[in-house]
Amino acid sequence: MLSSLLGATALDDVISDIEKALHDDDVDAILLDIDSPGGVAVGPAEVAEKIYQAREHKPVWAYIARHGASAAYWLASAADKIIASRTAIIGSIGVVTAIPVQEQPDSEGYRHIEIVSSNAANKRPDPRTPDGMAEIRRELDSLEAEFIDSIARYRNVSGNTVRHDFGQGGVLLGHRAKEANMIDAIGTFDSVLAALSTTVDSIQGTSKKA
Repeated sequence: MLSSLLGATALDDVISDIEKALHDDDVDAILLDIDSPGGVAVGPAEVAEKIYQAREHKPVWAYIARHGASAAYWLASAADKIIASRTAIIGSIGVVTAIPVQEQPDSEGYRHIEIVSSNAANKRPDPRTPDGMAEIRRELDSLEAEFIDSIARYRNVSGNTVRHDFGQGGVLLGHRAKEANMIDAIGTFDSVLAALSTTVDSIQGTSKKA
């Protein structure tokens, strides 16, 4: 409900809409209209894989007019093609977390201290210690590796290409992202619709001839 009120789209809704489109004979292709800075680390992998698998059944394109960053780029990368405006903000491949640490008593004079069981030292790693920071970074690097490997597979490039040429955690404007092979073309929403329609007509024409 909140997603709807705020104009956002929940990941569960994306999966549901893709499933409906795949099983609707009146839908010949799927166009993902993406505009998001990302912001969520858990969930995009499953949705991106669903998008990637959908390509086997119908053309799936992604259009980015403004923002296609972080988790949003993860989803876009799973499409057959990514088209963006020249000034779209694309990339931000990586994982970040924020861990609050209480240094002073709260407004009521209390300081909250967490105590973990003997065999679960990494359950609450302390970022103020070298060991704690190393554990947190290990978790982030593990998730980042999944992120990078997925994009490499979807975009048909090597993991090293993603690591070195896809912004290294930063963002690129649309025309720069095109030069780096992060997207396939520059265009407008209307031009993408027209091109996708032509692609569908070509596929259907080939099927009729066959």
